[in-house]
Amino acid sequence: MKLKVALVLVAAIVFVVTAARPQEAGSMHPAKQDSEGTIELFKPPRVLEPEIAFLSEAPKIDGRLDEQLAGLPVREFSRLWKSNPDNPVGDAHYRLAYGVDFFYVYVEAESDELVYRDRAFQNGDGFSMLIAKPRPDDEPTEEFYVLSCSAVNKSDLEWTRHIFWYYNVDDIFLRTSEKTKLEFREGDGNISFELLLPWSDVHPYHPWISDAIGFNLRFVRAIGERERNRYKVIPGTIGRENYPRWYGHLKFQEPTQVKAIQTFVGTDRGNVEEGTPVHGIAVTVGPEDAAEVLTVNMKKEEGEAFWETCTEYTCGPGVTRHEFEVVPDDVPQGDYTANWRSITNSGEMEVTVLPQFDRKTFDRRLGSVKDGISPGSFATLEYKVLRLERLLGDLPPYELASYERGEFVRTEEQLRQAELGEDPYAGTTGALRRAFRSKLDNTLQPYVVLVPESYDSSRTYPLLVFLHGSASTETDILGHEFISTGDLIAIGPYGRGPSNGFATDESQTDIAEAIDDAISNYPIDSENIVLTGFSMGGYGVLRTQWETPGRFKSLVVLSGGTSFGSESPDFLKEDLESFSGIPIFVYHGEQDRNVSYDKALKLVDRLRAAGALVEFHSDSDRGHQRPSDSTIRAYHQWLRGVIGK
Repeated sequence: MKLKVALVLVAAIVFVVTAARPQEAGSMHPAKQDSEGTIELFKPPRVLEPEIAFLSEAPKIDGRLDEQLAGLPVREFSRLWKSNPDNPVGDAHYRLAYGVDFFYVYVEAESDELVYRDRAFQNGDGFSMLIAKPRPDDEPTEEFYVLSCSAVNKSDLEWTRHIFWYYNVDDIFLRTSEKTKLEFREGDGNISFELLLPWSDVHPYHPWISDAIGFNLRFVRAIGERERNRYKVIPGTIGRENYPRWYGHLKFQEPTQVKAIQTFVGTDRGNVEEGTPVHGIAVTVGPEDAAEVLTVNMKKEEGEAFWETCTEYTCGPGVTRHEFEVVPDDVPQGDYTANWRSITNSGEMEVTVLPQFDRKTFDRRLGSVKDGISPGSFATLEYKVLRLERLLGDLPPYELASYERGEFVRTEEQLRQAELGEDPYAGTTGALRRAFRSKLDNTLQPYVVLVPESYDSSRTYPLLVFLHGSASTETDILGHEFISTGDLIAIGPYGRGPSNGFATDESQTDIAEAIDDAISNYPIDSENIVLTGFSMGGYGVLRTQWETPGRFKSLVVLSGGTSFGSESPDFLKEDLESFSGIPIFVYHGEQDRNVSYDKALKLVDRLRAAGALVEFHSDSDRGHQRPSDSTIRAYHQWLRGVIGK
């Protein structure tokens, strides 16, 4: 997974309650309930019917269905899940449309008022939509976007209005562009959501460029204080991390009632190696035979335009496809933006030209510096080269690769420093991804270290260890900047997996080895180690202390679960004697619907009964998210007290 700082990294521990529902009016088949309590209302077809209607103009996005869109077909959800069998059902449906440069979604449900909850796309009121690349055999795909949308009424939840929850299996919480629009409303006994998604936000998907587009939609309606109903178009997961996705096929209506020429431009690739050209793909629709003129200006990063091309082609009624060269084969490595304009439209494309990677050359250079730098720095440099090879090898052809190019440049520079006899990581402050060679299986394993800007190698530092949330990696620590007070060294272990609950032997070994490696490379007081974690990482704190009592001076559990699957310890049942005398800071939002607040209260009672020194904090208006500023101040005060600062 790339080193991208997620907005929020979370673990969703959802307990499913078996539900029952009679057959719905208009159902094609009797309602069937599966083992998870999901009710089948009807069997969705492989290709969703009817065709997606074409719109010559983008609708106004205000949460209301425009009068001219009233004729869009009403589409029904095929699946229903209820968190409580007594939940009222109510009607829910959706409508779809598309234009040259956008996809339009309208969702409506019976409800007296909008309900605003933390991560409403999971807990209501909100929805998640899958746009995916189908596989030839219609098996689940690992290439997709999951766009999640929420009704929000607080500034600190605004990030959930529209966010890419997942991208291609292992990237989570990526921002949309500002061109994505979502609004919602309540009234007349209904709630409604209206979304305008630019095709450019879900590159490379476009109805006239892609061979096919897969689709799914899940709407979550809040019921009462804590319950919810989930409606889904296609069976299969939308929100489960690290899993491929099931989908139905979208079929798009041929353009009709086009008033003027409209053009959309994409590229055949998002990245290439030096020496390889990139071609643009222009798709144009018009009412009659006409000439389209397309001008493209290419510039490097924030520089001035250095290359311009102008192409003219004839387009007839309906859709015309035209290919042209965007990036010549003699352009050096770099990140490029191509601004294009046509008679009526304009936009931009981004392309990365990558340096050529030769693993044998890198290995030869690594061998020449092995004896000139510390073992820890050499292992880190080895890992950087290995990871660079994996990043480039796994890179989809359509994906922008500015991050990968940056990693190439940084790794090359660090290797050059080592060749000059300089240790590239000695004295480095701030965030650094380090690595060690594991004694378990001789593999290179990463962790992130945060070194204070005031770092002084002549003194010793307390160590804070942060365990990441589900679907994340060691980089999760970068998304929880409040976790460190700046007067200590902090590390984030990977734990040999993004979603294992730190419950495997390998993950526990990884935590221990990351700590040992940090102690080997930094002046750390091994008697002053604080173990912290958020969500799944909070469970990991409990599990790690339970596995290795005596190693940690104090613990921090932030929105943590008390159990992780049937095969792992449940800390509402286990003996907690090993926690006796340990200072523990516990935080949990009272509105948390992903990890039970009530169970957190029970955990605190059991820890105190076992002799732990628990300081408990909660926020009445917070869910599964970072604490309030006042709670963070209390945490920092507690942390300074336990580490002796």
